[in-house]
Amino acid sequence: MMQISKKIPVIYLKDGTVYEDEACSVIFTCEDGCSASVYYSNQGAESLAIIEKSDSELDHERNIGCIKNLVFEAEIPVYAGGSVKRFEDVKKYLYTGADKAL
Repeated sequence: MMQISKKIPVIYLKDGTVYEDEACSVIFTCEDGCSASVYYSNQGAESLAIIEKSDSELDHERNIGCIKNLVFEAEIPVYAGGSVKRFEDVKKYLYTGADKAL
């Protein structure tokens, strides 16, 4: 039986900045046009997972805006999640246009 693997990179979003890992290696900021989704699509990713981290409601809303931009530019399915404190947060991730909420 042939095993099929998918390339699904995980990026972290905090304070409007996209990090490659939890050690906070900066790769993109929202001011860059949120081009992380384009970058990973061009690298052969089949989808993209975004883990959003926020310390306040204001940070959460800013990150939601960035996720919208990432999803808009994406040529691949995007999964978003992270700061879920209530069901409303799940709906916000889905309203960004993400294919699934994590």
